Amino acid sequence: MYKRAYCCPSILLLILLKKIQEIMSRLLLGSVALLCVIMFNSCGQKGAENEAHFLKGNDYLLNGDFTNAKKEYEVAIKIDSNSWRACYELAGVYELEGDFTNAQYYFDKAVKINPKFTLGFYNKANLEELTGDDKNSALDLENTISNDKNFFLALLSRGRKEYA
Repeated sequence: MYKRAYCCPSILLLILLKKIQEIMSRLLLGSVALLCVIMFNSCGQKGAENEAHFLKGNDYLLNGDFTNAKKEYEVAIKIDSNSWRACYELAGVYELEGDFTNAQYYFDKAVKINPKFTLGFYNKANLEELTGDDKNSALDLENTISNDKNFFLALLSRGRKEYA
């Protein structure tokens, strides 16, 4: 005769939450800048004023108010010119609006400030490919992969370029 196994509901909930977290991290891995806002925490910026403007920009961006989001990110950059996160988010807003020149400028600035910013290089490469700059797109994909050898979407993009 078999004994019935009982499992604590909290353990089942933890297992379920872990699976959901794995699925969500796969879904968000290569998303556009709008989704990346959600993943960034608020550490490492100079001063509370800079941080307040950065977070306010995130709120505006998540609510689709691109005009005010850009204003807040620009203020954050004026307060701290090394605010690579504000540069990255501002680039994402410009990209969403179709202003690829300004998007490129701020992606360039973000990865110049933080050369280990893998996602910055990846999105910069995608924008360059979109605008027909295949040479720089390939270079930035290589920068992405050199920062993270397991960045699947960058590896996939490089393979697609090589075997196209």
